[in-house]
Parts: sequence; structure tokens; C-alpha cells
Amino acid sequence: MKERSPFLSANQPLALSRKQLEPEIGSFGWAALYNDAREFLYFSQTSAQQNWARFSNLDYDRLMDEAAVTSDQAKRAQLLEQGEQILLRELPFLPLFFNVSKNLVSTRVKGWENNLLNITYVKNLSLEK
Repeated sequence: MKERSPFLSANQPLALSRKQLEPEIGSFGWAALYNDAREFLYFSQTSAQQNWARFSNLDYDRLMDEAAVTSDQAKRAQLLEQGEQILLRELPFLPLFFNVSKNLVSTRVKGWENNLLNITYVKNLSLEK
């Protein structure tokens, strides 16, 4: 029987399923595309392809499913917060660090906007004299 490594390797193809990999420890990074809490919560659903921790909790799944179809923003925020509390209680993964971006921009630069992905298109910028 071949011994498996407890670590994910950068040489392993991403197409492998979680079941094939079965890592004991790994690193996972995520950048939200939208300013929405669900961007950081959905990958812990049992059915999520990015559920590398193989976390499974029926209450959590129900809360995320309900939040996905709720149009009442206050109710949706409450559901997402309840889901977050489950994650904080069960800790299926441990955030070790958070990436940050710091930009020192002169007040003379016009068109600059901070954004979640830290992407700035130069074509939108101008320099005021």
C-alpha cells in the first residue's frame, strides 16, 4: 500500500477530487469577488466543490440554502451570521493569516478606487496639476 503524504503538493493536478487527495493539512486562499459574506461562507457547504475541509453540517447547509434564496436583506444577514457561528464553534479550518493591501495614493491622483481584489486600471486614472 502506497503511503500518502499528509500535505497537498503544488504538483498535484487540481482536477483530482477531494476523495483522491484526502490531505491532513493544506493551504487554501480565497479572495471575494463581491462584497458579500456568502463569498466566504459558501465553500463550507457539504456540496461545495471548494469544501477542502470536508466539513458537513446539515444545519449549516440549511442556513446557507435559505440565505441564498431570501430577498429580505436583514433576514439574510441573520441567516449568514448563524452559519458563521456554526463555523466558529466547529472550526473545520483555521484561518492563519489574512492578506491585506496598502496603497499610498496622492490626492492629486483622480479616479482611484479601493476594491476587494486590489485591481486598478490605469486607464481610469488621471493626475491633477
